[in-house]
Amino acid sequence: MNVEMTIQEMFDEYPTLFKERADCLNHLFCAIGNGYEWVNGELVEIPETPAEWANELASRLVDGKAFQHNKLSLRGEHLYYRRMRESGQLPDPLSDLPEADRKRLAEIDRRNTEKLPDDVYHRRPRKERWYFWNWFTGKIDYCTEYAALFNLPPDIKPDWKAAAEECRAMLREDGYVLPDEEVIKV
Repeated sequence: MNVEMTIQEMFDEYPTLFKERADCLNHLFCAIGNGYEWVNGELVEIPETPAEWANELASRLVDGKAFQHNKLSLRGEHLYYRRMRESGQLPDPLSDLPEADRKRLAEIDRRNTEKLPDDVYHRRPRKERWYFWNWFTGKIDYCTEYAALFNLPPDIKPDWKAAAEECRAMLREDGYVLPDEEVIKV
């Protein structure tokens, strides 16, 4: 499956995880153990997406590019999970509490939800969302041995090579110096 259809599937299946293109590229190329591996020059999900989904995924592309149709703001994400709990699709962590406590906490949740921004989509800046960012040290730690970005196959397809370069460009924009691009100071 090509890059755009893979990203479109990520947007469609996990709208709370993948809110923008950088999130998808980060997961595909920078995360280790992400459920994707190189097969015939393409990163494919293991198990691979069934071929019959390809036409449906392709129909969701906008001008040939993946597009996040249902992008959720921080408030929208909170409301999404609340609806999932209310419909029984997710467990309700408050279900064991007495009714009075549940009502009180529900009111607090409602007030807090109103305070969440409806035009902000991430809690952290992009630089700190890359999987290479180490929260404990506040520094960058690369996993060059396993990250797909540093292990491109020789038979990589052109669209996947372009996506890898797009990912590298985003990392550079965020101030990352990639290990294979480090300048040797004399």
